Parts: sequence; structure tokens; C-alpha cells
Amino acid sequence: MKKIIIILILFVCNPYNLQAQFLFDVNRAIANTLFLSNNLNNEVIEGSPYASAEFKSAKVSGTEEKCKLRYNSYDDVFEIQNENSKVFNINKSEPFSTIIFETTFDTYRLVTFKDKEVDKYGYLFEIFNSEKLKVLKREKSIFIKAQPLRSSYDLGKPAKFAQAPTEFYWNLNSESYVLFPTSKKKLLELF
Repeated sequence: MKKIIIILILFVCNPYNLQAQFLFDVNRAIANTLFLSNNLNNEVIEGSPYASAEFKSAKVSGTEEKCKLRYNSYDDVFEIQNENSKVFNINKSEPFSTIIFETTFDTYRLVTFKDKEVDKYGYLFEIFNSEKLKVLKREKSIFIKAQPLRSSYDLGKPAKFAQAPTEFYWNLNSESYVLFPTSKKKLLELF
């Protein structure tokens, strides 16, 4: 009886061991910070939460290796693809604060910024970087739910991703990143 219980325990624990080995084979430098991607593939969705749906080679600060990444602007996460085409999210943490794509040299920075007087921690696209002034752009997608048919004459609308209006953030003399004003009046109030 004891042998049967021990054999059952070994069979139950073995898949967990194999899965842990699989995670560490993805990229040893960032393996502890990977999470399975949360994809919305349950329904037909128009549009995409990605600026570019394909994975591109990128350099992540805090690692020596190059990775295949893409930016999910809906969830504000970077997704990494392993050799088996599984997609994982990179944890938002300090060692991985700068991501530079090799072909386009696009740079994303993990920063704290103010969004409607609330501090948020996320990735912003770098537009300008000097010693005194830094300008970053927020790439954001919004999810619009499907609208069902109201009558037989009405056309329903499928769920879709849409690009949110562009927001620019700036940092002057090492202060926190704040939203760049959209009107001249608000801009003049700052000075």
C-alpha cells in the first residue's frame, strides 16, 4: 500500500518539476519574473493591443541576452516569446527598466508618472532625452466591448481595440514625470 502511495505522489509531482525546468529554459536572466500572458482570445476582437504584433529582437537592461519582445499597450506589459512559441509577460521591476529594440532603436522606460493626479508605474516610449529635459509618450489601447443587436434591423458591433489619444509626459530637472498640457493656457500656467 505504501508503495502505491509513493508512486502516485511521484506521478503527481513530476509535471510540476518539468514545468519549472521549462520556465528556466526561456531566458535564465529573467526566468523568475515571467508570467503566462493573459490573452483575450475568447471572442472575435477587431484591432490589436500591439503597435506591432510581431516579436522583435530587443535588449533588456539587467540582462546580457537578447530577447524576442513586443509591447502590449492595453495591459502595459512587455511580452516575451520562447523557443516553443509560448508567450510570457515580463514583471515590471527595476532591473528591467529600459528596453531597446535593435532594429528601430525604439526605447521604452519603466517610470512613475502622474495620470489624473494618481501615480502610476508603467512603460513610456522615449521621444527626447537630454540632461535637463526628458519627453516620453504613452502608448495606450482601450478595449471597447461588443454591442449586441438591439433589433433585427440594427447591426451589432464586435468587440475591438482602439488607440487612446496620445499623451506626452515630461520631466524637467529630475522631477517626477507629469502630463504635458494640451492647451496653451495650461502650459503658460506652469511658468
